[in-house]
Amino acid sequence: MNRINPEFLFSQLGYERRRNTSVEVAKAVGFVAVGALAGAALVALLTPKSGQQLRGDITKTAGQLKERAIEKGEELRSSMKEAREHARSVVNNA
Repeated sequence: MNRINPEFLFSQLGYERRRNTSVEVAKAVGFVAVGALAGAALVALLTPKSGQQLRGDITKTAGQLKERAIEKGEELRSSMKEAREHARSVVNNA
């Protein structure tokens, strides 16, 4: 038995897929955060400091970048889960 394509079915009924803006916003926030931390790391590298201070700054910035990446990954995972659940409910209620 052929499986019905939800995209085709919805298009025949006059509906169209809406973009999930929360996922797009999460991506944009992630890119801004990564860019800001990369800029901070660049400033730390270009500022005249002793080797010990520079290594400490690099370690600190790398730790912050790791924490931010984990946070953004969790936010994105949550947004994707919500979008998947919403899509399932739309398909199930159709």
